[in-house]
Amino acid sequence: MQGIRLGSRTDLESEEHMKQIAVALCALSLSTQALSFMTGNELLKRMKAEAGSYHAGTAIGYVLGVMEAGQGWNHCLPADVTLKQVMDMTERTLIAVPEKRHLSADGYVTATLNKEFPCQKKGTPL
Repeated sequence: MQGIRLGSRTDLESEEHMKQIAVALCALSLSTQALSFMTGNELLKRMKAEAGSYHAGTAIGYVLGVMEAGQGWNHCLPADVTLKQVMDMTERTLIAVPEKRHLSADGYVTATLNKEFPCQKKGTPL
């Protein structure tokens, strides 16, 4: 069945495209919500998972996401800082405060990076 043409797509093709976009946005929303609710306990557990496993990969992705999201306004990483280095620093922070690991994990990554790599305020010498 051929529908009315809208640009280079039929109306049926456009409707299917809109459904795909809606599904992708829902999935993104759910993954963002899951990201924000990971505790320090869960992140540490995933960081200690077997290298190459799903859980180890989610820990790397989580830390990378928080690191990228705050770059330039919360922290200013030098170009030569590696993800492995940030993972090690975050793990050290999580191990140091077992009494607070039930809190949201993004705060630990953010606090670690802000402490170690703060952005210089305007007018402040390097």
